[in-house]
Amino acid sequence: MKSSNQNRKTGLMHTLVLCFLGLCSPLASGQESAQESALETSRRIADKVIRETSFEYEMHPMTYNAGIIRFSMKQDAFTNQDAESVSFARAVLQADEETKGYLGLAFSGELALFLNGKELFRGSSNAVELKEYTYNRYSFGEKIPVLWKKGKNTLLVKCATGKKASTVVVLPVNEMDEKLLQVNALPATPETANSHWLTCGPWTPTAENGDSAGGSGMKQAFPPEDAFQDHFMAGKKTMTWQLEETPLLRQLVVAETNSYTRDPYADWHYANGGTMLAILSLHQATGDPVYLDFVKNFATNILENDDYFRWQYFNLQAMRGSLHRINRMTMLDDSGGPALPLAELQRMDRQSKSYMPLLERNFAYVMKGQERLEDLTFSRPEPKPATVWADDLFMSLPFLLRMAEIKGDPKLYDEVARQVIQFNKYLVDAESGLYFHGWYDKQQENTPVRWGRANGWIIWATSEALLYLPEKHPVYKKILDIYRKHMTAIASLQDASGMWHQVLDHTETWEESSCTAMFTLGMARGARMGWLKKAYGEKALKAWSALQNKIQDDGTVVDICRGTGIGDDVEFYAGRKRFDHDPRGLGAMITAGCEISLLESQ
Repeated sequence: MKSSNQNRKTGLMHTLVLCFLGLCSPLASGQESAQESALETSRRIADKVIRETSFEYEMHPMTYNAGIIRFSMKQDAFTNQDAESVSFARAVLQADEETKGYLGLAFSGELALFLNGKELFRGSSNAVELKEYTYNRYSFGEKIPVLWKKGKNTLLVKCATGKKASTVVVLPVNEMDEKLLQVNALPATPETANSHWLTCGPWTPTAENGDSAGGSGMKQAFPPEDAFQDHFMAGKKTMTWQLEETPLLRQLVVAETNSYTRDPYADWHYANGGTMLAILSLHQATGDPVYLDFVKNFATNILENDDYFRWQYFNLQAMRGSLHRINRMTMLDDSGGPALPLAELQRMDRQSKSYMPLLERNFAYVMKGQERLEDLTFSRPEPKPATVWADDLFMSLPFLLRMAEIKGDPKLYDEVARQVIQFNKYLVDAESGLYFHGWYDKQQENTPVRWGRANGWIIWATSEALLYLPEKHPVYKKILDIYRKHMTAIASLQDASGMWHQVLDHTETWEESSCTAMFTLGMARGARMGWLKKAYGEKALKAWSALQNKIQDDGTVVDICRGTGIGDDVEFYAGRKRFDHDPRGLGAMITAGCEISLLESQ
């Protein structure tokens, strides 16, 4: 029997020859147009991605920043930099009701903080200590207990600004470090929806303020309640409030005419990583250099702008916006998933050195930075501490398999095998053979729903393991058995239409495109590689035929479930929005077409 890689390469060359001769066959189901092969369908989808991807940037004022509000108080060029001086900033936060919580505070410089006229905090810091350690949860340098009164709460920050600038970042949070939803910052003026701070200063304390001459502006007796007024006296000057300076951020351009406008296709994102990997598979299947050049441009754009966006993220605290995930890098969604196309490009061209620094950065995080359970299974700190997510098998394994080949490190195959087996241990439902979306390790219980795409990520990742793991690996047969049992369970729930449902065992939920595409590629790959019986190939063909009804004439794929956290009931998943041409389904669709073509060419 040929090795997996030999079979894969042979299948690709066979398809290239057939397509060159114009002999790529239509689908056996008869529902697909006889004029369009599976590869041509994949081309339509990929071509739309290419048309709607821009590598251009525009400068925009910082708007939404995950609820965080920040200001930076610069030194005044006309103030004696050796003198003690003080500046103020003021923000108003609205509480729906009296609420206990915390104020997350990160800052550089020396400051005193007052809430509703009472001192809340005083201290100094050399650097802004702020980290988003998982989706929308932040660790701050300071986490201060607060009782928010119902209605308006005025926050006053008093900064020492004579010798250096100050930066202040705040966010009302709950015990789990998430934004406190009942408390929201109000615009500083009705006309500036995204500006929250008013600032004034710097001013130098004098004896006329009640200070002793030369006294410290932070320690003097200047009553802070005066600074809550619309204007106040500082020496002989009347100080008035000015609108904060809003930073300008560089952002990738997304045309309003695109089908999908929530995120740019050129951004660093796990879904884009899967899409670009699929487009490389399309290049390998067709030999068309357009697809290779496009993914190379994608990678070049990331590499050439990496330094700037690191500065923007860490210096301007731009927690959202273009390429923020590459610098957040606190989960597999930010590392192994998005890095896939760079790893594949490096695998295809070993002489290239440009991808390695970024690949090594991501590799170090996956192997040493990602949270794990005690048995080393990948986990996340949300929605509960130590949660195993089915999604993370795909966010890690395909990347590690390519890095094993690039680095020539067979120990990485052991890591891949461990994760496949452990995810199966924690997530599989013994009764149905399906995978639950998650496992709460602290509670020792599964999340209750068998979500379609969660199972799809598992299937895609496990099929990648079977493709790239050496067949002589000690647990290769065990992984093959895991894959076969999962496929048996999946196949039993295929709808008469050929599709699978958003929640697999709830036929009242809608037919979902991304999970169907993932199962299609997994079945087609398994049938052509001999891992599954030929009957699975027929099921893959039926599913591919059904997917044609989800593709519009211009290549737009519909009925793709949006990004989804772990839910506690079927209704949560059933109510998720669907976005046209969402990248979370495009990689699977394109890859499924390539796999169907390989299957038909045998």
